[in-house]
Amino acid sequence: MKKLIAYELRNMLGNFFAIFFGLFFPILMTLILKPAILKNVPEIAHDAAVVRIFITNLLMIPLALMFVGFSALFSQELEKNVISRMSLFGITESMQMRAKMIAQSIVLLFAIILYCAITIPYLGLPMPTLYAGTMYALVIILLSIILFILSYGIALLSKKFSVCYGITMTLYFSMMILSGMMGMNISDFPSFIQVISKMFPTAFIVSDFQDAWFLTSYNFAPMFQSFIFFGSISGIVCYIALRKNARSSF
Repeated sequence: MKKLIAYELRNMLGNFFAIFFGLFFPILMTLILKPAILKNVPEIAHDAAVVRIFITNLLMIPLALMFVGFSALFSQELEKNVISRMSLFGITESMQMRAKMIAQSIVLLFAIILYCAITIPYLGLPMPTLYAGTMYALVIILLSIILFILSYGIALLSKKFSVCYGITMTLYFSMMILSGMMGMNISDFPSFIQVISKMFPTAFIVSDFQDAWFLTSYNFAPMFQSFIFFGSISGIVCYIALRKNARSSF
């Protein structure tokens, strides 16, 4: 299993999109956005502004790694029958998926640690309460798992890199725009667009944690309702993909 995990890690290092947009782009955006935003914000609102920058840019990491990056690699392997060939050598699909999950988790953890190590002192990020910090960590873990499931399902359904990449990139930018991660506030959208935005947990993460950062309690119910909806859709996509793949195996 160790060799299989090492193999998956080497594969990830060859994925330019995942490495750049998952590791370096969030840090680069933070370095650029801080002076650009703070010069237009009253000093009394600086803490809230840097919290929003930190939260928003950190969300790019699981989106780039667990969603677009993983689906791109996995769809290429499916298209080239790499998964089937490895199965012939006794490396079952379940073993391959465990190795992929572990490798993705290792890179995700490293990327988040690197991001925090550089951006927290640079931003002068105020410490969250234990409640807010714990909730934020749990939410990032939950989001990463759901994104992994969704990307797995999309790749398994398409089995073609071009189709899979087109779908995931469209969803990637849609989530970023509709969640207010591209410089626009959700409140500025038309009402019907706001309804669509609330289907994505990322929209609530950006808005809720900016308010909850210094609090010891907060109503996260709408956010978790969004997680249930988004997780259900991801689970359905993955289930359909697995059923379709099982039928095609016979």
